[in-house]
Amino acid sequence: MKNMKAIKILLICILFTSCKKEKSEMEIDNEYQSAIDNAIAEQEFMAIVPTTNNHTIKTKNANGSFKIMTTCDTLVKISGDSNWFTNPANSSGPPTFTLDMNKPGCEPMPEGNGGRVRQGYLWIRLWKRLQDPSTSGHNATIKLINYKASFDPNKPISYMCDSITIQTISNNSNTGERLFRVRIYNGKCQTPTWNTDFYADRYVKVETFADNDRSNDIIRIWGNSGGKNRNGREYTVTISENTPITKHANCPYISFGIINLTPNGLKTRTVDYANGTNQDICDDKATITINGVTTTINLK
Repeated sequence: MKNMKAIKILLICILFTSCKKEKSEMEIDNEYQSAIDNAIAEQEFMAIVPTTNNHTIKTKNANGSFKIMTTCDTLVKISGDSNWFTNPANSSGPPTFTLDMNKPGCEPMPEGNGGRVRQGYLWIRLWKRLQDPSTSGHNATIKLINYKASFDPNKPISYMCDSITIQTISNNSNTGERLFRVRIYNGKCQTPTWNTDFYADRYVKVETFADNDRSNDIIRIWGNSGGKNRNGREYTVTISENTPITKHANCPYISFGIINLTPNGLKTRTVDYANGTNQDICDDKATITINGVTTTINLK
């Protein structure tokens, strides 16, 4: 009888502990911050490559002059010349530019009404022409100088990195498609109250419909990335080429695509930027699915 009583007590303890553990795991795995912080980094960093592409493909002539894209083009050559591409011995160095985000009336990254307010510069060095496919090395190096972006100008987010490198994989002049391999080294997003880390090794496809107007460009991205959220938790991200994240140049948000995000120590969760629908729309919503439970989150 004593043995039966002991067995019952043991079974109750096991059942209670199991339920308590399962409940605890569900509570711990209800983690959205990594997805939000990843989107804050992703949406800004992914806008930099097509902007660089659109401005720097205008460069021409040995003295480094370039076609004016608009009446207030903000791309300024600071050193080097385009002889570097064909005859480095007769060149003063690789052409290097700054792209000004501060010039009044100019929008190097046009997103329409409701877009981000940006400050600072892009530092851009061309090792090869961006329109020329490369089998090795990279075509361009980008650095961010005092770069800030935010929907609220009173609450800017500082974006920085050691460098962004671009390798041109293919260029289809008939369709306006360019495919790049992009690496982001030691990326960071910072405010006075929080900071995050971000890195990436990605393929970026840019579909350009008009050389003198990139407002209708479409950017599609797949590959690997990761970082550390504002709470110090590391995470990794994978994106399939079949469901790339998609951003329209005239929209400040990722509007389509699916990522698989795994916070350290937790289960992989799915983030659907189409907000669970099949519509490619511009909004700040996405859905995140954890353990079969789907929740809507904001991307800013």
